[in-house]
Amino acid sequence: MLIWDDFSAHWTAEVIQYAAQKNVILQRVPPGYTHCCQPADISWNKPLKDRLRAGWLQHLKLECSRLLTSNEGKMRAPDRAQVVKWLRAAWDGLSKATIKSGFKRVRLLFNKRTVEQAECEAPNVNNELAEILESLSCVDSVVGEVTWDDDVG
Repeated sequence: MLIWDDFSAHWTAEVIQYAAQKNVILQRVPPGYTHCCQPADISWNKPLKDRLRAGWLQHLKLECSRLLTSNEGKMRAPDRAQVVKWLRAAWDGLSKATIKSGFKRVRLLFNKRTVEQAECEAPNVNNELAEILESLSCVDSVVGEVTWDDDVG
């Protein structure tokens, strides 16, 4: 079973047909309800994204340090391999209990297994890094503040 939100790419004829061929049941979560119906949103998306952010912040720190000590005036984006490493480390950092807790909270543990409640991690806000980025003119003032709850993409 795949429990998906209403994102249009999830519900194309090709995807639906492929899922049927693989005997996968697709379940649509109504718009605005993923926070209470989708196991990923309930338990592991936030810690996963927090860990990804940690890799991104480390990259920004290294780039700021490089810019402050060189004549280059442009930050370098991380390459795909680096982002995949961050994602792999973030996923590997999630416990089985964290994953299971999302299914437990939406009552999708069919064999009545129990899991211990996973702890939530607080985001690490780094004002020093924000100030350095601003001093290097790397902050887009048009975008404004992006909160921890905002998704990219």
